[in-house]
Amino acid sequence: GNTGLHIACINGHEKVARSLVKYGINIDEKNTEGFVALYYAIYNGLVNTVKLLLDHGSYMECLDKYGNSILHIACELGYLEIIKYLLEK
Repeated sequence: GNTGLHIACINGHEKVARSLVKYGINIDEKNTEGFVALYYAIYNGLVNTVKLLLDHGSYMECLDKYGNSILHIACELGYLEIIKYLLEK
């Protein structure tokens, strides 16, 4: 299943995601599909949430179950601001 953070990122609820991170949710927990919340933030173009998760230590080098990195996902979707941020990290 999904954690509250997964659900917040899937549904674009950046304020909820920020609150969950503030209260110490495990930001790198994978759901049953093998995805961390960061992937959903990227899929949905949630720039501020992507930055929040990375600034709070979300693991940038993790791969999804298909072997794609978060940079691959951002490039595939054409999210230039996220790509730039990832490359600067």
